Amino acid sequence: MSFDVVLVNPPIIDRRSIEIPTRSHNPFEHLGLGYICSYLRENNYTVNIIDSYINERSIRETVKLIEKDSPRLVGLSATHEFLTASVDVARCLREDGYDGVIVLGGYLPTFLHDKIMEHFEFFDAVVRGEGEFTLLDLMNKLGNRKEWGSVPGLTYRLDGAIIVNPSRDLIPDLDKLPHPSRDTLPDLARMYDYSAISSSRGCPMSCSFCSIHSFYGKSAGERWRARSPENIADEVEKLAKKHGVKQVAFTDDNFFGIPGKGNTRAVKIARALMAKSLGVEFSILCRVNDLDEGLLRLLRVSGLRSLFIGFESGIERALTTFNKKVTAAQNKKAIDLIKKIGIKCFPGFIMFDPYSTLEEVRENLAFAEYAEKDTDCIRIDDLLGSLQPFTGTAIRERLEKEGRIIYPDSPLLDMDVIPTYRIADLRVETLRTALKNIRNILLRPRFDELNLLRRKTISDPALSDRIEKTAVRFNNAVDRMRTFEKGFFREALEFIGKNPGIEPEESGKVEELAMREAGLINREIASVNTEVDSLAAEAKNA
Repeated sequence: MSFDVVLVNPPIIDRRSIEIPTRSHNPFEHLGLGYICSYLRENNYTVNIIDSYINERSIRETVKLIEKDSPRLVGLSATHEFLTASVDVARCLREDGYDGVIVLGGYLPTFLHDKIMEHFEFFDAVVRGEGEFTLLDLMNKLGNRKEWGSVPGLTYRLDGAIIVNPSRDLIPDLDKLPHPSRDTLPDLARMYDYSAISSSRGCPMSCSFCSIHSFYGKSAGERWRARSPENIADEVEKLAKKHGVKQVAFTDDNFFGIPGKGNTRAVKIARALMAKSLGVEFSILCRVNDLDEGLLRLLRVSGLRSLFIGFESGIERALTTFNKKVTAAQNKKAIDLIKKIGIKCFPGFIMFDPYSTLEEVRENLAFAEYAEKDTDCIRIDDLLGSLQPFTGTAIRERLEKEGRIIYPDSPLLDMDVIPTYRIADLRVETLRTALKNIRNILLRPRFDELNLLRRKTISDPALSDRIEKTAVRFNNAVDRMRTFEKGFFREALEFIGKNPGIEPEESGKVEELAMREAGLINREIASVNTEVDSLAAEAKNA
């Protein structure tokens, strides 16, 4: 079958070869492509979605699927890590003789549209900002490139010139959009038992490390727009009844949005879900100053099971640097409330930033321990997290002005990578380097493979029992890895405090403290990984 449009979520590729796909833990459906797909279908265009990220396809496999669909237009999505793959997909299509239109969209292309068009001639256009209206407008004028100049939000090529059209206004009423297509949900459901929902777009805040504010700020309109509670409840009902979904992750950048107004909407969402009695559990992303005990308890009754909250730091200076507009005391108050209610919380946490001092790292580690103390509600999965200067963020601009940005080697002129920086306090830079190097030598536990194995229907009770016993052993090994990292962190912090003259280039002196135990951890992880692979082979033939 030939399609009018094929929308592509490319794989994250291993830098060593475009033929080795990789994927991080816990992927989601690409709701952006799902929304564009459903909107185009509503307007009588035939559309297919190819998600090579979820399915771990290579570049060549992705290209073959596109060519099989013979689309008039190929729409590629790109963020950091995905831009390299999008470029390779487009290049391979052109090399194979594809002469249709290739368009790139997403956060990163919105910021780098002119640079991308200048360097990569196989792209015909970049869609900037929200894509639904722009892509439909483009499809309606696809046959006459001279009419593309009337498409707001488009940067395109005409007779060798790059033309930047005016920005398109943000979509004011999200309820007018059809629910996103769920073409790729069955692929995800093979390994995971959750789906995703976007109940709002944007964020009224302006954290210095976040590109959301800048992305939506490039278009006129309200920075935070929300769907109605009734519209959201209808989509949850559809997911539950049509797809059997029991868990939903609200992927909103800020679920509550505008203070006051957002909380009122959250109450209505909770009541709308309770009225449908679907039994669906859900998670949300929010800020500490959004938390209200009565509201959280109501949301919990309606199905809320976990929160992702951007604590970011327990250091006042860092919170000011991040422009969080909250205090360390507010963070601790939120922690106490979460523990009181007993709800699961996954914190956003940044241990290192460009201005961290060794004294602040000690204080931040103590804050992390306070968060985790006396409960299993709060667990900081990554104690080694560094602030990342994403394209389009205020912190990136600040570091560039200070001459602090360091670009690693990149095949795409530094567009596809998140640059790094050297922390001003060299003691902290040495600590960060040592911790990172030790983490890099630790083996990756085979999370996805185990999840897929546990979700597979197996008729042999003995094999099922062995799988569950392996899962217990697997989780114990992961816990030991995490305990080891925390122990080495404290040991390295103490060592550097006593030996302040060590340079980052001499981090090996710190790493020596952990090499023996790291080897023991690796043997344990290798053993459980081998066991998972062996059981997967047995289950395949069961």
